[in-house]
Amino acid sequence: MENNFDKLKLIIDALNDAILSHHEWTGNLIAVRFLNENSTTSIIDEDAHKKCKTSALLDKIGEETFFSETALLKNVKQAHKDMHDKARILVHSYHSQEISDDTLHVYIQAQQEFVARVELLKNKLSTLINTSDPLTGLPTRPSLQLQISDIVKSKPDDLYLVVIDIDHFKIVNDTYGHNAGDETLRNLSLTLQSKIRSTEKLYRYGGEEFVMLIYADNLSSAGYAGSRICRNISETKLKYHNQFIEVTATIGIAKYKYDLSFEDNFEIADQALYYGKSTGRNRCIIDDGLSHFINYSSIE
Repeated sequence: MENNFDKLKLIIDALNDAILSHHEWTGNLIAVRFLNENSTTSIIDEDAHKKCKTSALLDKIGEETFFSETALLKNVKQAHKDMHDKARILVHSYHSQEISDDTLHVYIQAQQEFVARVELLKNKLSTLINTSDPLTGLPTRPSLQLQISDIVKSKPDDLYLVVIDIDHFKIVNDTYGHNAGDETLRNLSLTLQSKIRSTEKLYRYGGEEFVMLIYADNLSSAGYAGSRICRNISETKLKYHNQFIEVTATIGIAKYKYDLSFEDNFEIADQALYYGKSTGRNRCIIDDGLSHFINYSSIE
């Protein structure tokens, strides 16, 4: 099954082709007076923009679940139609021998507007592929949601969402400075990446919060995995300017429910984390699916 990352790359390539093909129009339209009328039939068609391959491509992008920039896509579609409309006017002016510099200029402006809006669309799509946190190098929330979108297609029964929040991180910043806080997050992310398993994926969610996707046979296995991560963090001593900074983390885990949105699933895991914070921190709490919390911190 084609994943969203591969699909995005193909879409971006297709958008590049669309820009190139519409750029070529300018030369063709300038030379159109030397062509016979039949050769311009597709250009002067009232629905030319709908019959253009770019129209189908834009419709396809709008159908993708990972794409939420509906206003931007609407603007691209409008710019595409405007360009085709101006091209039709330009061709008619050639045929009627009423061509003017203004007519050509208006078309070129419409073409430039279309290209500019397609570039904005490409940038948005590229962000989904390339988004990574500059501090830790970890993929961030857009990449997480893109990955979830791929996973939802197959609905594996053993997926768990893990939310990790560093305890008292404000104290680290206040005591050692924000540079120390940044270095702590950077080193901690490296530690976590070196400890997680091949089936586990780590993301920087925001601030001092991380998210993991893990696969586990049951609640107990997920709880053990979270407890292992919690212990790895507490045992890590982070050195900054000859000082060792020790941190702990509280972890909330919930089995992923496909009848709920990502945001709702995150809220369930976050509630488990909040329970862990309220009962002492430095612990792993898992939601059992029945509105009960299980503390796996002391389980070996």
